[in-house]
Amino acid sequence: MTTTSRLRALAAGLALSLGPLTLFAAPGFWQAATQADFLRGQVDQLTIDEHGRLALGPSLDRVFDGNVPVIWTMTTMPDGTVYLGTGHDGKVFKVSPDGSGALFYDSPELEVHALAPAPNGGLYVGTSPDGRIYKVDANGQAAPFYDPADKYIWALAADDAGVLYAAAGDKGVVYRITPDGNGQRFFDSKAGHASSLRLEPNGSLLVGTGNPGRVFRVDNTGKGFLVLDTPYQEVRALRIDARGIVYAAALNGRPSNGATQDADSTPAPPTPPPTPNVSTEIMSFAVIDVPVTAQADASATPAASGGTAAGAVYRIQPDGLWDAIWESKDDSPYDLTVESDGALLVATGDAGKVFRLSGEPLQAVLVSRVPAKQATAMTRAGDRTLFV
Repeated sequence: MTTTSRLRALAAGLALSLGPLTLFAAPGFWQAATQADFLRGQVDQLTIDEHGRLALGPSLDRVFDGNVPVIWTMTTMPDGTVYLGTGHDGKVFKVSPDGSGALFYDSPELEVHALAPAPNGGLYVGTSPDGRIYKVDANGQAAPFYDPADKYIWALAADDAGVLYAAAGDKGVVYRITPDGNGQRFFDSKAGHASSLRLEPNGSLLVGTGNPGRVFRVDNTGKGFLVLDTPYQEVRALRIDARGIVYAAALNGRPSNGATQDADSTPAPPTPPPTPNVSTEIMSFAVIDVPVTAQADASATPAASGGTAAGAVYRIQPDGLWDAIWESKDDSPYDLTVESDGALLVATGDAGKVFRLSGEPLQAVLVSRVPAKQATAMTRAGDRTLFV
């Protein structure tokens, strides 16, 4: 074969080998212009407002890793110490302000869904599925405190006089327990579960329920008034800001199979978020402000439908008027916290997103995404926000 023939053969071979590649070399274009567009991908250390504008996100730092499947709840003491209630091993961890932590109490039950400060630096621990409350002293020594007939203790709240309120299921009852451990039924919600509690400055008790998702205001005599009736299955969290405005996080459980539940049957317990397949972490960060000058469009205003949405956040004014200020068909709100400037942080699953609701009209900004499936609980600790 001559040199010219070999060159022609080589050229033909190149044409044959390169030819198919040209089928895949045509440029493709995608346009990401809204928050929803960007959230279809992976967002790392970016904030995204409703109009798709990007900014650098807040830093995330691991504070403590308990090497447990899930952390359900946490409470913060005045000195900055944080206690964590876990599942599915029923442990309580104590984390100091410097981030050092250790096992504080190992309960005989599987789940710790509720914690509250006890006198003299102690801690009340509410457990499930046996529905018991333990009083643990500052040294980690525990004693049974109250044992109702209910299966679940979902939430605890203690007032300044040392009286403890316990939200229980599966009969939707709230108990009032004096410091000596004597308790009695305080409020019957007529729901499947009393799922969340929050004490108001005037002494009234806010009670969120599951099956159905409602909010009651209960006076000191145990008389309840319905203040919010949502279309969702459960009111998971309640928060109050400095102006007396109440915020409620409501969510749906697992999708129904279409069967109709007998009205006389016992409702199923509120569905906890799925257990993450990673070690649970406390994440702390300083939330940055994202300036927003444009007015939100009409489509950004949530509708209180609840039919196809995973969850919503409601705002209840001191005069009793309420509205739905945020709704998502993808993200379930598990907890809320109010920042010093009045903005509201929303911790969600099942993609670990954290939203910030602020401004007038209200704007929703994705401020972070934690490296887990769910951000199950959060609290303010000084100038930081702690997530589990």
